[in-house]
Amino acid sequence: MRLGFTVVSIDESRAESRRAIRERMSFVSEVTGIDFVDGRDAAKLGSYLRGYGETSGDLYERELGVWFSQMNCWRYLAGSDLDALIVLEDDAVVDMAIERALGTFIGNVPADWDFISLHVPEDQKQDYFYARTFRDDGTWYLADPRGHTLESSPHHIGNLIMATAYQGYSIVAMVYSAAGARKLLRLAGAAIRDPVDCFIFREHHRGILRGYAPKPYIRDCVTHKEHGTIARATRRHRDRAPG
Repeated sequence: MRLGFTVVSIDESRAESRRAIRERMSFVSEVTGIDFVDGRDAAKLGSYLRGYGETSGDLYERELGVWFSQMNCWRYLAGSDLDALIVLEDDAVVDMAIERALGTFIGNVPADWDFISLHVPEDQKQDYFYARTFRDDGTWYLADPRGHTLESSPHHIGNLIMATAYQGYSIVAMVYSAAGARKLLRLAGAAIRDPVDCFIFREHHRGILRGYAPKPYIRDCVTHKEHGTIARATRRHRDRAPG
């Protein structure tokens, strides 16, 4: 499989973190030249927004910057000769075992996967044990309030390592397949209404995308510290509470 990786970074404030990521990812060729959008740069953000279509006025400028940065990663992958692209945010903490873990994860998902999430937030690992039904607007409710076992979970795919993605947010560390990138570009269309991570996982839970994540007891190969924007997006899109 032809793999590449890139680190989403908009300034030099996390140069040391980027250096550490590159050291750990040295077994994969780094993709450079992808345009990452700083939402604080009004002129640059405006150039992306012009002619784009509908965007939600509720989104922070930073969230729009993350959207366009991820979209540029999808565009690059869709037009490249790579089979998959690993996209890491510049505050990711990459484990020394990343090479072995990545090979194991890819080797334990169906061939038609669209994305693999390498990081599941701690407060969402419990979601593996519950069945949720998603409405068209992205809100959800518990189809069955009783918790499942590891084997009876609706996210179980028959092996000990991987499951269908069960979280609702976080794109700290994503692996996109080329087919997944093309699908995401089609789904994104010309409207931005939600934070990009909420959009990706919602489309997966609706059955449109094929996303996967390590089972909740698997040691994380990528971690990071949660930030306020994620918590805000989670509250807004009611991902943490039924209703």
